[in-house]
Amino acid sequence: MNKRFRIISSVVLIAVVLLAGIAVTRLVLQGPTVPKKNLSTSITPHMLYVQGAQIYDGSGHPLILRGAMIESSFAYIHLWQMGRDPLLFLNTPTFNAMAQQWYMNAVRINISQWVYNTNPSVYLTRLDTAIQEANAAGLYVILDFHDNPQSGALPPYNDGMLHKTSLAWWQTLAQHYLLNPMILFDLINEPQYTNWNVWLNGNGGDVVGMKAVIAAIRSTGARQLIVLEPGRAGGGKTSEEGGWANFDPRTINNPAIVYSKHAYDGVITGNPTIWDKQWGALLHTHPIYYGEWAVLPTSFTISQCKGLTSTNADVITLAFLNYLEQRNASWTAWDFRASNLIKDATSFTPTSFAVGASWVCGAPSASQAGMGKDVQDYLHTVFTSQVLHTH
Repeated sequence: MNKRFRIISSVVLIAVVLLAGIAVTRLVLQGPTVPKKNLSTSITPHMLYVQGAQIYDGSGHPLILRGAMIESSFAYIHLWQMGRDPLLFLNTPTFNAMAQQWYMNAVRINISQWVYNTNPSVYLTRLDTAIQEANAAGLYVILDFHDNPQSGALPPYNDGMLHKTSLAWWQTLAQHYLLNPMILFDLINEPQYTNWNVWLNGNGGDVVGMKAVIAAIRSTGARQLIVLEPGRAGGGKTSEEGGWANFDPRTINNPAIVYSKHAYDGVITGNPTIWDKQWGALLHTHPIYYGEWAVLPTSFTISQCKGLTSTNADVITLAFLNYLEQRNASWTAWDFRASNLIKDATSFTPTSFAVGASWVCGAPSASQAGMGKDVQDYLHTVFTSQVLHTH
């Protein structure tokens, strides 16, 4: 897909670069300028907002988030306790590579209340730095609460559901980032609520539902978009597979909501008809967002790559990217780390499904394969198309 755009006149491309430079990248990313200092308290009215199925930036331009997730010790308590600094990778070189080499405009960062609780001041200072540097590179940041044992959740909080203590935590974050227009709040990753009623309203005890968390965030005055995931309430064998097919959007009356789901093996086995059904009544009526997705040549969960081969991997990946484009879906691919989207954290060179030998799901020869090149080529296509459209 990248090749057909290389025939564009080099003169035009040079002119675009000279005239626009970094500003062109920012235009494509559709992100407002965020002061580098005092990010959490910067005064700006330019919040993202929603109309129908479309996200708009603070200047009124339609916005589709396209980027990647980056996992770090912000969400894994054993790494944090070992002294692993999340800023070793969540930093300006990485974010600039995402924006300038990969043409991304978003990064999803998983965080943990339980890691935060070990040292709130240090944790928040480092998170501020990561967000500041991501925003400065032109990236919107989706803060995603990974609430599970790996994140440090202990009984009774290790059930994959939000509890009353998390209301205060989300209020703290919402207040801290009150005026930052380049943040979204993803309330809980792959939640374990067993039905929609508990997902919405909690269990009448210590477990709280989405309505209470939304209300807690809004009580601070925060107007950032809030991301909701269905998890087990949406059916499927695991919380990862949950969808929105039987969800009633009328049960959430807050307009600044983005609806998310994850897709791994479903990318390989699915098709547009199946993917559409998973969105139910939300499709074409509310903003949709694949917070995690990947075409994985190998995985700890072998079902995530079942049926994938070196022969069909590119076709499957491009078909899903085409679907995302057709449905106006935002997305953050999993993930911008070595051996997944990139080969290394120095050059940020994309992985490829072509590794010099044929492979099948889970085979040793698949260990270095990845969808990075397909994703980067696609984003370059989008970037070039938008640059030409603006000239």
